[in-house]
Amino acid sequence: MTRRTHMPACRPSAAASCLAIAACAATPPAPVAPPAPATPIAQAQLAQGGYGDGAAFALCRGDACPQRTPKTLAPVAVQSTAPAAPATPALPRNADVELEESAPPPIASVPAKAPEPPAFEQVAVHFPFASAQLGPSARAALREVAPRLAQASEITLSGRTDSTGPAATNDGLAKARAQAVLRQLLALSPAIAAHVSVDAQGTCCYAESNDSPAGRANNRRVEIRYRIDGDDPP
Repeated sequence: MTRRTHMPACRPSAAASCLAIAACAATPPAPVAPPAPATPIAQAQLAQGGYGDGAAFALCRGDACPQRTPKTLAPVAVQSTAPAAPATPALPRNADVELEESAPPPIASVPAKAPEPPAFEQVAVHFPFASAQLGPSARAALREVAPRLAQASEITLSGRTDSTGPAATNDGLAKARAQAVLRQLLALSPAIAAHVSVDAQGTCCYAESNDSPAGRANNRRVEIRYRIDGDDPP
């Protein structure tokens, strides 16, 4: 007796699923399209628009630039306007150097020096003992100095004596000697009257010691001090 084995029949839904799985496994994947090439970006250019007095320059790219004509300049490619960094000088290794901007040294201001006033000049005429009479040498000295005194702005006549005798007598004698010199100078140059003054003292301002005849003779005098204004006195 033959025994038959019966295979179970597939259900319709299960059979459809099996066929779908088999179809997916047998179908190859769809090819992937390569990426489209990137469109190049036109470089910015400096182009001329118009001509003559109405010409103007502006940045443009590609077809937006105006067409060149014989009256326009060729477009110029615009480069980066960023300034190049200055080259830093190479320093030696292990060197401790500080880079600084060198500034010019300050200039010290020197105040203008005020001009010094002209110095006084002095001439002395001498007298005999106890006398106010002008001798030949005294008159000659006055004639020599008179032209310069005519140009002086300030004149002082100082009568002096030695220390011999009373103080009151010497003061009177010193004044008489100064007056004698003044009269002689006014006779030689009357214009000095507006600039001259007299200072007479007997017991004062000795030129030398009165302990010797030569010192006492030098103290019997009239000093003529004067000053001439101007840079180049004659």
